[in-house]
Amino acid sequence: VTNPAVVIAVAEALRRRGAAKIIVADGPALQRDAWQIVDAVGLTQLLAADALEFVDLNLANVHATPNAGQRLGMPVLYYPEPLLQADVFISIPKMKVHHWAGVTLSMKSLIGTMPGKIYGWPRNIFHLRDFNKAVLDLNLTRACDYAIVDGIVGMQGDGPVRGTPIEPGVIVMGDNPPAVDATAAR
Repeated sequence: VTNPAVVIAVAEALRRRGAAKIIVADGPALQRDAWQIVDAVGLTQLLAADALEFVDLNLANVHATPNAGQRLGMPVLYYPEPLLQADVFISIPKMKVHHWAGVTLSMKSLIGTMPGKIYGWPRNIFHLRDFNKAVLDLNLTRACDYAIVDGIVGMQGDGPVRGTPIEPGVIVMGDNPPAVDATAAR
């Protein structure tokens, strides 16, 4: 998972730039209780110390949004309202491999923003229809505005769950998610 220190550092940088409200959010695919993961990685105490709100995107209210990509044959996509209401949406994924997508970086991680209460866990409808088309549709409909890939410790091998940790020792970031992801993949 993304290093909690990276999440807190991003929040602190946003506050210094005048952000009025910062929401940390996730929609875990394999664990229905997002707070269990937040607790396990030590993020709960950091969120409290920095007065940051956490939202479980799997359970948030949703809004039907026209699918701008139309590659999946799904005319609408149900996005969590906090994601649609955000002035700036920043994706902060962990740098790791993925057995279907090759890598999990900022663009693929949008699958994790789609609510489990609509699409199930682990969002099998996207996997079964066409995983690559799903990533494209999500990014054409509501891409992140900024991508920050945590490659302090990454994963290679059988990802996204059973891989082997590696230490690239990098953070790759920018306002062009395809370019950020291409750089991180290299």
